[in-house]
Amino acid sequence: MYERKVLGLEEVFKAVHAMIEAVPSGSRPISIAVTDDRGDIICLARMDKAHGFTNEMAMRKAYTSARRRIDTSKLGRHLRESGWGIEDIGPNYTAIPGGIAIVKPDEDTVYGSIGVSGRIPASEDEEIALIGLKTLQDVLWPSK
Repeated sequence: MYERKVLGLEEVFKAVHAMIEAVPSGSRPISIAVTDDRGDIICLARMDKAHGFTNEMAMRKAYTSARRRIDTSKLGRHLRESGWGIEDIGPNYTAIPGGIAIVKPDEDTVYGSIGVSGRIPASEDEEIALIGLKTLQDVLWPSK
């Protein structure tokens, strides 16, 4: 029998809060999606005045990272290097930076993903998502 560990809402809320706090006051608002390892939404948060489109992109980035088991920026690099386009791997995926796979340090197991959307350039989405990843890693697997 297999045992499957799933992210809890309490831990996810801590990460979402850390990411929202990282957005400078008065700057472009973001949407954040956190999924389980299968790409199913655990939490979706949209800052005040964020466009609805950012929700869709945050969810798409998180879904891609969970299902493909890779950060969206790395997926984009792999696609460019192989000469493929995003359409070659299927619908509902994106290779825009801002999707981060949630992994335990020194392991390959993907426990879920974070998708952030709303910043320009999208590399800023990735920076904010990495804050969420660090928060989750510190909460779930504190270093000794």
